[in-house]
Amino acid sequence: MDQLQRDVERLLSLKEEQTKKNEAFKKAIAKLQLERPKDPYDYERIHFNDALVWKEMARRGIQLSFISDTQFVQATLGRHQELLIHGVISNLIPYVDAVLLENKLYAKQWFEQNGYPVLKGQTFLPHEREKALLFAKEKLGYPVVIKPVKGSGGSFVFCDIRADEDLMKAYATLAEVSLQPLLLEEFWEGAHDYRFFLIQGKVLSVIRRTPPSVIGDGTSTLLQLIEKENDRRMNPRRNCLCPIQVDVHCIKNQGFELEHVIAQGTSVLCRLNANVSMGADCETCREEIHPSYFERISCLMKLFPRLPLLTVDCLIRNPSLPATNENFRICEASCINPGLSLHTHPSKGMGDDIISPLVDLFFPETAHE
Repeated sequence: MDQLQRDVERLLSLKEEQTKKNEAFKKAIAKLQLERPKDPYDYERIHFNDALVWKEMARRGIQLSFISDTQFVQATLGRHQELLIHGVISNLIPYVDAVLLENKLYAKQWFEQNGYPVLKGQTFLPHEREKALLFAKEKLGYPVVIKPVKGSGGSFVFCDIRADEDLMKAYATLAEVSLQPLLLEEFWEGAHDYRFFLIQGKVLSVIRRTPPSVIGDGTSTLLQLIEKENDRRMNPRRNCLCPIQVDVHCIKNQGFELEHVIAQGTSVLCRLNANVSMGADCETCREEIHPSYFERISCLMKLFPRLPLLTVDCLIRNPSLPATNENFRICEASCINPGLSLHTHPSKGMGDDIISPLVDLFFPETAHE
């Protein structure tokens, strides 16, 4: 027994020592990863959308030089050099166009002036909440949307507001976090959200974005269902989908709480806005769109004759019907934040190759490589 006891103690000691060595090894590896120099071709350190462009440039033999501690990248091929940000912003983007499109109200007014249907709306300063309330009640009518006049990704967007009290709460929240004007506009019900991607006036891709939801299994709480869905999306990550950012007000308006067990087959909407960065679904849908939309959206790009690329977000009630002013609205457009992976890696459907023609813009001499 004494020998057996000694052998057991020895084995336990060896196991403990090996465990310590393993932990020390893991810490050493982690330290090396933190201390290693930033490799310009270490794409894991680069935003996925940006890396799509940089990888295609590298494949074509274009040299990339990442300017330390900035978002700037110098791309060089022989004597040809381009300075870019996020894979799309370059000297090809006219400054005036970028400024106009960045401001949602300016863009809205420009589109409407040129015959395109837009969502009715107006901007108000953070302290003008009473004016905003009066505008909502007398000019728009509920429901309404309120959001910063500049911004992307769906941050601080309050949708489907149907009462004075809710509007004032949303306004107060935005006034605390935003120094810029707030855009108050109509909430256009019964429509689907689409994004068109154009280069040189041609629509290369169109995707439909749908607000995120989960379906009950009869045993899991709503929070557990959302956590399971987020884990499915991110481990491993296979497409453009992002974790669902829950809108508690949206959930409560449906009569649910996060701790509620959701009945089998019951669908719960997790938020109302359809921004993929906030968890919306995204799928290719070119076949369901009436051809007239491609023509009208392509013509819209003529309003920016020097602009090489554009994304246009639209609300469409029935995409199988022609693009009449009664059937769709232009929401906004962008030339600096196109969300490339929505088109290349949608959650449903085959992605479109928009990266090759994008790189062709910057280095046309490599267009056939």
